[in-house]
Amino acid sequence: MRNTIFFAIATLLIFSACKKSNSFTLKGNISQMPGKGLAILQNYISGNADTIEVNDGKFEYTGLIEEPTLYQLSLSAKQDSFWFQSRTDLFYIENGLTTISGNYQTLYDLDNRNFFSRNRMSINGGKSNDIYENYLSCVRPIIQKAAALGSEILLDTTSLENMTADYKQQLINKQKNLNTLLSQRDSIINEFIVKHPMSQVAYDFAYAILSKKSKMTAIIDESQAHSMVYPSELENHNATSMAVWIRLMEQQRAFSDEKTQHLDSLLKEKSKSLPGTPFKDAPLRNVNGETVSLENLLSKNNYTLIDCWASWCLPCRWYIPHLKTINEEYNNKSLQIISISLDNYDKTSERKQWLQALEDENMPWPQYQTNCKSEFTSLYNVSSIPNIIIISPDKKIIQTGIRGLNVDVVLEEIYNEPKR
Repeated sequence: MRNTIFFAIATLLIFSACKKSNSFTLKGNISQMPGKGLAILQNYISGNADTIEVNDGKFEYTGLIEEPTLYQLSLSAKQDSFWFQSRTDLFYIENGLTTISGNYQTLYDLDNRNFFSRNRMSINGGKSNDIYENYLSCVRPIIQKAAALGSEILLDTTSLENMTADYKQQLINKQKNLNTLLSQRDSIINEFIVKHPMSQVAYDFAYAILSKKSKMTAIIDESQAHSMVYPSELENHNATSMAVWIRLMEQQRAFSDEKTQHLDSLLKEKSKSLPGTPFKDAPLRNVNGETVSLENLLSKNNYTLIDCWASWCLPCRWYIPHLKTINEEYNNKSLQIISISLDNYDKTSERKQWLQALEDENMPWPQYQTNCKSEFTSLYNVSSIPNIIIISPDKKIIQTGIRGLNVDVVLEEIYNEPKR
């Protein structure tokens, strides 16, 4: 009887310990948050969310969790419009207690692009969030400079076709400076993952870089979560580095075989279009609906710039005048341009819209078409537009996924244009 009771008690204790180890408690105390409000706690990976009531800045929430997970917390006072004035931040939650504090009046605001002048929430929790905070403290000064420079470039490039050659060159040099900052950021990312290969944070970083989910890049570069749009080098982060990360994770057996195999699969997919790899042929349609081969469109003597666009994509349409200036500048320097639209040719309305756009834009280079989900978009990882691909005369990929002034930067490198 004693043994039976002892066994029952031991079982209950073990069950309770296991249950406790999978639970977390979130306690918030946000000063200067008036009256009643709401907190939305969203699992940043799965998207699942819960609503928490907030009274005078105080709230508490208990939930279950199997592993350290990135969450987004959005706070909104009753008088605020939630979508435009909520204070928001990203942080990791793991089992145990996590406390959150801060001044509501100075926290991040989704509608405030100058977010570096505002404060992050103060998070006191587990080891994973400590690792994440350490990363942010290292990379944030670089991101701050990059965001400011990127915004400056974005404002100055609204009408590149009307700029003088000298002023355009100044902007290209600014883009080069921005690329240097982004390279510094990428070096920190690489060092961070190698240093913490067994952390969930490192896994999420690797997944963010390898996946096509643009939302995930906010984990690595917080400016992405605040609508600071500027070119990112994450698209072509060194494949060798990524392979090293995955090998480290496998050697440490930090994650399940399923999770590491998923990263392997993403790396294999991404590696198809990395710089230096041979081009891949794919079928396209011409304006008459006839099937043509991409291989037959490439020149043995010229570099080929492929402009991936669509008639419904306003940034793509805004970029066409700049492409015309590139065509004028490099057409006699062994560069040919072709455009591939992602309008759906099989839908009569989209086909008419595409043909009308061709008439309106009057682009002096060949026009072709494929669908958003096609062999071409899969082979070249075209998940967003505008998207510029450059292929060399020996049919190797020079770059994919570039846009804006980065196209000019790559062309200068190809043709060894003198710096002014």
